[in-house]
Amino acid sequence: MIRLIALLLCLASTAAIADTRAEFALGQCKFHTRESGTWYIDDQQTANSLISRCYQIGLHWKPSSSGFGLRGGWVDLGQFHGRNVAFIDDRDVGTAPNCNDTTARGCLSRYDGNGGVKGLAFGPTYEHKAGPFVLGGEIGAFVYKGWYDVEVTRLCNLPCGGDPRGLNFTYNNATGIERTWYWGVNARYDFLTLSYRVYRNVFEQGHDIGGDVGLTGKQVWQFAVGVSIPI
Repeated sequence: MIRLIALLLCLASTAAIADTRAEFALGQCKFHTRESGTWYIDDQQTANSLISRCYQIGLHWKPSSSGFGLRGGWVDLGQFHGRNVAFIDDRDVGTAPNCNDTTARGCLSRYDGNGGVKGLAFGPTYEHKAGPFVLGGEIGAFVYKGWYDVEVTRLCNLPCGGDPRGLNFTYNNATGIERTWYWGVNARYDFLTLSYRVYRNVFEQGHDIGGDVGLTGKQVWQFAVGVSIPI
């Protein structure tokens, strides 16, 4: 984040005429569940909380003679919570529960988890003045860390597939550095801002078991109000 801010300040200092603004916005984000599979099945018991408080802080640099500019900064999309019952084995998705305690096929498990997403966003912008308002659009890259820590309770009897972790354990390896892209629109009146962003595909991965685990996926919607102050 420090290097990103230093880069934008450098660009501003080398421009003969430029508009550089410090920005802060606070709002709500909406995560979405991924397709039915590990830790989530839409026809089983679910109690997920996927709306979070989120914020972003950064800089916007724009030559005053042009509508084009650059925006970069730190984005925290907030935290989400999952309370789900799903099959132990993904191959059983779409079937009725019929538990085999020896193989764990057809058996259910309860997954209670907490996760979040935060990272760096950077990309070009375009603004157009319309009376007292400044209207803008943006597109860019989002490099983020996503995670989801889960308390697992196997709803079957031992040996329950022979998992050495037993019937109750914690899984905290669904984490890693990922990347996606975003687009957004915004409006500014004086120093007050209103913005809407869509992050294209935000998810968490269990890299130690092949990657295809987690609760959230697809888009994250961000709606925020904030301030934009010339510096």
